[in-house]
This record gives sequence, C-alpha cells and structure tokens, in this order.
Amino acid sequence: MPKNILLVRDRDFFLHVFQMAELLTAAGHRVTVLNTYSQDIEPLYQDLIEKTRALGVRCLLVRDERLEPGTIRARLKSLVLRCRIGLKNSVITKSKIRAARTLLCAEQFDTIIAYDPVSLFLACRLFPNALNKIIDYRIEVIEEGHPSFQSSPTVRSFVDFERKVLTRLNALLIQDRYRAALLLKNSTQDARGVKVIHFPVSVRGPACKAQARGLYDIILQENVRTRILFFGGLWSPNLLEQLHNVSERLAEDEVLIIHGGRGTVNADEVVSKNLIVVRRPVAFEHLDELISSAHIGLALYPERDPNSRYTAYSSEKIARYTKAGLPFIAFANEDYEYLRKMTGCCVLVTSYEQVPDAIKEIRENYERYRRNAFRAFQKIYDIEIASRDLVEFLAGPQRELVSILK
Repeated sequence: MPKNILLVRDRDFFLHVFQMAELLTAAGHRVTVLNTYSQDIEPLYQDLIEKTRALGVRCLLVRDERLEPGTIRARLKSLVLRCRIGLKNSVITKSKIRAARTLLCAEQFDTIIAYDPVSLFLACRLFPNALNKIIDYRIEVIEEGHPSFQSSPTVRSFVDFERKVLTRLNALLIQDRYRAALLLKNSTQDARGVKVIHFPVSVRGPACKAQARGLYDIILQENVRTRILFFGGLWSPNLLEQLHNVSERLAEDEVLIIHGGRGTVNADEVVSKNLIVVRRPVAFEHLDELISSAHIGLALYPERDPNSRYTAYSSEKIARYTKAGLPFIAFANEDYEYLRKMTGCCVLVTSYEQVPDAIKEIRENYERYRRNAFRAFQKIYDIEIASRDLVEFLAGPQRELVSILK
C-alpha cells in the first residue's frame, strides 16, 4: 500500500536524499523532502534539488535566519555556545522548526526518515507524538572513537540524544551488521533491541560493461597504461603523501590517478610520469562514465576510527567501482574480509607498501577479478537489491504508538 513518506535532512541536500526519494517514488510512495540549512546551497546540491523535484517530489527548503554579527541575539548565541548550554538548539534553531512547521502545514506522514543525529533531533521536535514513525538513517557512525565525538560537545550532545530516543523509534537504517554493532555498542540496553534494517550504500544499475573514454584520456593523451584510480575526498595530507609514494613504485605501464574532489587537503593538479592529481568537479550523472575509464580502484580509508574502518558496505566509491567492473584494493579488516570472501572483488593489504604487489596480483588475474567486481555489484551494490529489506519494511504495517518525547 502506498505511504506518505517524509525525508528530513539538516545541512546539505546530498546524494543519499535524492537516491531515497527516487527509490521510494518508484515504489509508488508519495515522498516529501524537508531540508533545513544555514549556508548558501552549493550548485552541485541545487542541481540535486532540481532533479528531485523532477521526480514529482516536494522539496521544502528552510534556511535558518541570519544573525547579523554584533547584534544582541548573535552575542547571546555565542555566549550560550561558550557555556555549552542548549547545544542542540543552537543547530536546530527555533526559526528552523517554526518555518518547517509552517511548510508542513500539520500534514500527517506514515513514515519519517531522518538522516543522522542532527536530522533525527529535528524530526523528533517536529513530530514529538509520532516517534514510532521515525526511522533513524545513519550514514556516518560517530561514537566514542570518532574524532568529532572527542572534540565537539555539540556532536556528543546529538549522539546522546539519539541513544536516549532510539528505543522509541520505528527502526534504525544502517549499512551492515558491523556498523550497527558499532553504533549500538554504547547505547542503552533497551536501545539495542531496536529494529535494524541493513541498507548498503548503493547506486542504480545497470552495470557499466564497456570501458569509457573521457577526461583521463584527455589528460593522459594516450590509452595504453593501466590506470589505478583513487576517487574521493582527500581528507589527510598523510594520505596524499602515501599515495605519492605508491606512485613512485608503480611499473612503467601503470599510472595512479588521484581525483580528489571535495576534501580538506589542497592539492594542486599534477601530471607527471606515474601520477595525476585531478581536482575538477564532476557532475553526478558523469561519475560512472569517468570511473569506468579506469582499470583498478583504491579504497584506502584511514584506520583512525571505526567509522572509517568499516566502509566495505558504506562507500559510494566502492559501489561505483563495482558497477564499472573495477577490482579494488582496500585495507584488511573483518568488514572487507567478509566482502572478499563473499565476492572475490578485491585484494586486501595491511599497509601502503603492499599496494604495488596487490596491483600486480589483480593484473595477473584481471578478467577474474573484473567478473567478480560485476558480481559484487549485482549481488550487493545495485540499489534495487540493496534496498529490498527497506522497501519490504515500509510496505508492512506500522508499529503501535509509543510515548511522547519528553
């Protein structure tokens, strides 16, 4: 039976919002998106909003009211933050809630999906009598081992709220059992009994069977070398340095392409014998074509915290690698070991020094690894497959009403 579903997102209108709206609309549900934010919307996300609206989805946008520097209200907000009072309300402000309620016009929803703790707090403030309809969709797992948890009282405040309210919610939507166990480890005993739905980060098919030509061909001006691609944000100077060291150990007919995109590391575009650093933004609709012009992927996430460690089922990079038939290299841990055992689509290493040997292993058995990468996509990372549990859950009956949020 079709449901009236609300997606709640504070901050940027990111790809996961569009994908969910597209998925649920295709399943016959009526979908509304509520997006609250404080900064100007970037062109990349404005494009996603227009694509979402083109699906027939209502997109309700709420910008927080701006406080002029030096005004009494701005000074009071700064004082409150310094005193660590009302941390959650400094992010989900009264003006956001007031404007959101006006746009929603007291509309009733069968299901409300909130993206991460901040959006969950907003959803609970908007629907305090309907917590049983809210699904907590966890993209990142921020807990005691995460740098943000350790450094930010505001982050800790939102995580603490999530843990307290989790037992009253409809379900927890998360990528896999490893990340679910990580999130629930420090929650209350009751919260650990919440309904858990697994939903790996995935992309829409079909698989890209033909190797494409495009940007990298233009940069390289040839198409004869094996292309090893690191695609994604550059979040660490050490990562960039390590990848540079890897490039110096590549064979003559290999080249490492680092396509940094978003990230906190400023890296100039570089074209040298075995290393290319590209900073050009790529529209979402061109990502598959771009990635399928490479041969081997790198999915080397930092091991600094468990959220980065358990990424085998939570990385859009891996979903797109497998869609393009790219075998990939990752750091060994139980999450990736399970994926390798199930699909054989990757080679695992314990250090950057082992990457050149891993590349050699893949090249010597390339067609087998490529078939396995496509198999992994068809089995795990195609959104039609990855979303089955969620779609079936949403089609079922609703839970009985639970107590009002206090």
